[in-house]
Amino acid sequence: MITVAAVNHLRERLGYSSQGPGGFEKLKPNLSAYTHYFGNFGPGRPGGTSVKPFDDGTSAAAPIAADIAALLLSAFPQLTPAQIKSTILASADRLNMPGRNAETGFGIVSAAAAYNILK
Repeated sequence: MITVAAVNHLRERLGYSSQGPGGFEKLKPNLSAYTHYFGNFGPGRPGGTSVKPFDDGTSAAAPIAADIAALLLSAFPQLTPAQIKSTILASADRLNMPGRNAETGFGIVSAAAAYNILK
């Protein structure tokens, strides 16, 4: 399990995104992922632009982290779930902070950095 907070393009945790400590997972979030992107919503997208112009929140950020895990597994099929998690956490962009913090976890997930650790 990886808990994910949402950050905007300025690399700031969004106020409505979860933060630690949590009831079930004391050290949440583990990391952060970007949100506020044109996925389902936006110009020419199925969700249109009438309700909101972009996908947002942890509901949009968590799939970004899951997608990176899937990409790593695709490139390195021998990886265990524990290895994927440790690589994703070790490769997160630390946001100029050492270690983990209760707002953004170990930092923002980075597909390129995770891949480079494994190659």
